[in-house]
Amino acid sequence: MENVVVGFVNKGRLIHKGAEANIYLLDYMGEATVLKIRVRKKYRDKSIDRYLVRSRTYKEAYVLEVAEKLGVPAPRLIYASINGGILIMSYIGGEILRDLLLHNMLSEKEKEFIFRRLGMYLSRLHNNGITHGDLTTSNIIISGKKELYLIDFGLANLNSSDEEKSVDVEMFERVLLSTHTGEAGKLFRWFIDEYVRYIENPDEILRRYRIIKRSGRYHAQKS
Repeated sequence: MENVVVGFVNKGRLIHKGAEANIYLLDYMGEATVLKIRVRKKYRDKSIDRYLVRSRTYKEAYVLEVAEKLGVPAPRLIYASINGGILIMSYIGGEILRDLLLHNMLSEKEKEFIFRRLGMYLSRLHNNGITHGDLTTSNIIISGKKELYLIDFGLANLNSSDEEKSVDVEMFERVLLSTHTGEAGKLFRWFIDEYVRYIENPDEILRRYRIIKRSGRYHAQKS
């Protein structure tokens, strides 16, 4: 397996070095793709490290396949080595949503379209028990046609409870408030309006979301 990893890396170009994984741009069988290799942690017990690499790689591969079936735009899974912590996915050309918002490169109509779509897409995942786990505007790519793509499902969870779905929603709101402070309110409103329209059991999820939000405010005031 080490030889396989080395072979892939030698053919690719490193575009992101992260704490959990390194990302390479790779020509794979004539197609522009993204190679994701999970980083082995030397400080972790080897058996725990192997388990975490396998588990997270499996979850991400599974979510990518389910997303395609659900009509949720995301990279297409091309190759996976669960034991090796390797994923090869289709390359999505475009801009990171975070950058487009910070540089005011989207019209109001485009913003509303994107955030309403995001609410609908997240509801599809949640209705199938999948939470993203790290939903931020940095993990959304906007293509040239202004369609959005969800990326980086490395912290996704399967068979998620209503509580975990509520956490997904509340964490996304916190991201908007901290990164896009001036327009966080309207962006989240567009998102949540569409999310509630399609999510199963919306009353319970919103109830739990409000509890989590109040708890966060309480701890912020105490600290």
